Amino acid sequence: MGLSIRAGRPSGPLPSDPLPQWSYAGFSLFRRGIASHIGINLPQMHGYGGGRRWSSVTSPLRHLLDTTTTAVS
Repeated sequence: MGLSIRAGRPSGPLPSDPLPQWSYAGFSLFRRGIASHIGINLPQMHGYGGGRRWSSVTSPLRHLLDTTTTAVS
């Protein structure tokens, strides 16, 4: 199982746009790196074994990191 992410453009992606791809374990490492960079300790967060709620996080990247939500609007 893997994951591919492509950043969107209003006119659609270009063939030359990078297409990052990870295994699930690699994506987990990617999320931990992002969280660390924006000052979030994932083991303290709800969904990662901790009790801190995601509503206390103001970064829009929380939607990428929060495993407890099912949809993003």
